[in-house]
Amino acid sequence: SPGSLAGGHLSANNRKTQMEMKPFKNVAVVGMHFRERDGIPAKAYVESFVPPLELRLEREPDNAYDQFAIKVIFNEEHIGYIEAAKAMFISPWIDQGVAVTCTVNELETRRNNLHPICTIEAYDAEAVDENTPD
Repeated sequence: SPGSLAGGHLSANNRKTQMEMKPFKNVAVVGMHFRERDGIPAKAYVESFVPPLELRLEREPDNAYDQFAIKVIFNEEHIGYIEAAKAMFISPWIDQGVAVTCTVNELETRRNNLHPICTIEAYDAEAVDENTPD
């Protein structure tokens, strides 16, 4: 009956939080030429990257240009953003509390700028915590 189909659809939505996030591959970090700290441009950091390298991600929901914005942090410096076309799919996972890793796999030149190309995937924080001495 149509009613049971609707009910099934609702329960599928409720299960969404238990779904596993599949890895996002070939995700570019962008916006580095706008960033500078103490006279050091963010792209200078990027030029020194030797993959594989871990970067930290941080949601920026109040970003005026992109409600799905995800800041990319290296050595506590904000060096850029996850490209918008991918951020819109990744940010809901972060907003739900999924812990993610961001690994730079390669550096790619686009329009004379060097961009870190990353894989972003979920990791099980509880499993990591179990292996951490108190």
